[in-house]
Amino acid sequence: MKPGWLPDWTDPEAYPDPKKTSLQQWAWEFLRRNPEYQRDYKKSCTMPCYAEIEANQSVPGGLEGFFCNPPALPGELKIDYLDRVGTGKINDYEASVAEKYGITSLMIDPADPDGIFMTGLKTQYLPCLFVSETEDLQATIGLKPDSVEEVVFKINLSWKVEPQLQYIKERLNKIEQYLKKQGKISSGKRNSTKLYQEYLRVLDAEASGASVREMSTTLVPDKPYSDPGDDDQTIKNYLKAAKKLRDYNYLYIAIGVK
Repeated sequence: MKPGWLPDWTDPEAYPDPKKTSLQQWAWEFLRRNPEYQRDYKKSCTMPCYAEIEANQSVPGGLEGFFCNPPALPGELKIDYLDRVGTGKINDYEASVAEKYGITSLMIDPADPDGIFMTGLKTQYLPCLFVSETEDLQATIGLKPDSVEEVVFKINLSWKVEPQLQYIKERLNKIEQYLKKQGKISSGKRNSTKLYQEYLRVLDAEASGASVREMSTTLVPDKPYSDPGDDDQTIKNYLKAAKKLRDYNYLYIAIGVK
């Protein structure tokens, strides 16, 4: 279902100004459009909070609805849980889900355009890129590049780190030059924020039920002798890039690498 707070995607004035918007704000604009985040926020509003069990040691249903490590038994109360496990970690639903999205404290209402400034994002928890140049190793460590533009490396912390980092830097420079020659990445300096407004608009257009043709007619500037099929492909490319930023790459925006 389309959120009621989404702006009119046909009106560029309803969106953040690319020249004035901070990277942190752009990151939030994408995250708050994530349907999974919206569902998690809605659910968090109905779940018990940790303060309840801090106050009276128990809540109806015991620790159900809380994230416990080690896991709690069905119907187990906090006092019984701690007696059984000794030292355990208890997080309420909201705190656990906020951590999942890299939010520093509590979940933020996606309807609040300025909500991120109340808490911020945990950019220090960005996924580490382990390095490996073979598919077998990438499968072993459980982390694969999402596209040709991404490289996965593996670092051995029992060895000296600096020589490994120097090797990685040299390899990355060579890979970058090779991909530029192959035309697989741009050789010019990217200015991603220039397209962020368009990315938000195509996400909102899709959520509003607009077709790709409607989007391209509105968002792609008229060009003499342009092929409508090319314009539609531009919109499809926008949607693909926008969804990656919305679903997991928003944190990279906040540190300025996207």
